[in-house]
Amino acid sequence: MNKYPCNTGILPVPAPSVEIDRHHGQDARNSNSPLRRSMCDVRCSMFLLLALLAFPITRAADAPALPYTQNFEKLAEGEPPEEIQILDGEFVIKKVDGNMLLEMGPDPLKPSGILVGPADKNEYQVTARIKTTSTGKRFNEFGIGACGPNQFKLWLMPATGELQILNGDDVEAKTPYRWESGTWTKFKLSVTKIDGMKYKIQGKAWPEGKDEPKEWLVSYDSTEAPRPGRASLWSTPYAGTATQFDDVVVEAVGK
Repeated sequence: MNKYPCNTGILPVPAPSVEIDRHHGQDARNSNSPLRRSMCDVRCSMFLLLALLAFPITRAADAPALPYTQNFEKLAEGEPPEEIQILDGEFVIKKVDGNMLLEMGPDPLKPSGILVGPADKNEYQVTARIKTTSTGKRFNEFGIGACGPNQFKLWLMPATGELQILNGDDVEAKTPYRWESGTWTKFKLSVTKIDGMKYKIQGKAWPEGKDEPKEWLVSYDSTEAPRPGRASLWSTPYAGTATQFDDVVVEAVGK
């Protein structure tokens, strides 16, 4: 039944328009009351305090202090611990000839890697040694990285005989390098702040058992400050063979 019959000649009076505060389900006409403002201020202050207290704890857990070292000797065989973040690929801790190391399997056939060390720094150097093998004319590509997974890599390409510095997918510097299948290769990558906002990225590699080169083999200057990020280890198994990693060190520049 019509609440307001047309034959009454009286127009219905609309109910007062009330805007509802969608966040708190209350009448917005009272949203500016002193009590309401006081309660909101208290809640905001509590959330801010909790955030400030939680933030350093989270950062500390994600960012171990330098130097960071990992030679895998104290780890059990099998799945890597949680502090080793697997980006892609199959990785296991295993003992080979009495030595504990990290091994990446040959599948899948794409760039695969892990992240290690502090997450809150963009200036440091990382060293590691890597071993893999070729099959016929097929060669794995491999190396180490700094400042997260998508920034700098010191990359060895045996197929072309080059040692490269990559920034993302771009080759920023390269030099000839002769690699021998089935041997350990040592890598060192450094990211250093120089004048103003410029950063120098430098790398070197050398066969285990040989002296470390006194000079950097590849180098370039970046005009943009890199994002902070963890060090990394990488391989692309084009040869269909495993890649082994050992003696990872992340430390302050110049050590």
